Amino acid sequence: MKLTNNTKFFIRWFMILLVIGVYLGKILLIALDFGVTIKYKGSFYEKSVSAEACKAIAELYEGYFDQLLVVSFSWALIAMVLILIIFKKVR
Repeated sequence: MKLTNNTKFFIRWFMILLVIGVYLGKILLIALDFGVTIKYKGSFYEKSVSAEACKAIAELYEGYFDQLLVVSFSWALIAMVLILIIFKKVR
């Protein structure tokens, strides 16, 4: 079956948008998870925060930031490679 240029164009861009959507969705999921965790943590609404609570909150920030960095860099490379493969295969 021979595909027309117009069909290849739509297949190519659909696949590229799908890869980008998965990449951004993963980042958004981490950011939303962080926001929900912080919202329901409850320590921010008190007038004073104990040293232990402050350290726990700082560790929470650090964990989410590390997770976000790993996902951002590794998935960016994976997404770039997948997009290049899509451009090469769907011509």
